[in-house]
Amino acid sequence: MRRMRDIEVISPTGRTQVVVEVKRLPRKDKDWAFAFYQLQIYADPDGLEVPYFLLVLSDRMFLWKAGTRSAPRPPDLELDTAEVLERYLPHRAAGEPPFGGEALTLAVGAWLDDLAFGDSALLGSEWAGSLAGIGLLDAVRGGRVRYGALA
Repeated sequence: MRRMRDIEVISPTGRTQVVVEVKRLPRKDKDWAFAFYQLQIYADPDGLEVPYFLLVLSDRMFLWKAGTRSAPRPPDLELDTAEVLERYLPHRAAGEPPFGGEALTLAVGAWLDDLAFGDSALLGSEWAGSLAGIGLLDAVRGGRVRYGALA
């Protein structure tokens, strides 16, 4: 049985395009993210065979394109969470604790929803160019965001 992820983006044809895991863990590096990604691949009975896997931490986002059971590898893209989600989460002063899991999950879902509907205010950013370059914007276009259970 396939487990529901924190967030999934479903294409207009009903295919899962992006699987998202949101964790309230600051200061994790690319090596930690890679180990987490490998765990997700091998722990999922379906092999996590989706076009994109996005790991969102309280300070960094890591994105893999075309993740499959056969080729675990470091992320294809790393982004600053605060920069990407600045429109959805209020500014946090240095030293303040990160946002809770539910707030972060809802902000990521709103961001993905806006990307799916081509929000022009987002598409002009530098990070949007990086997402377009690896095909994520095309993959989510017209899709819908589905949330797992918020705990």
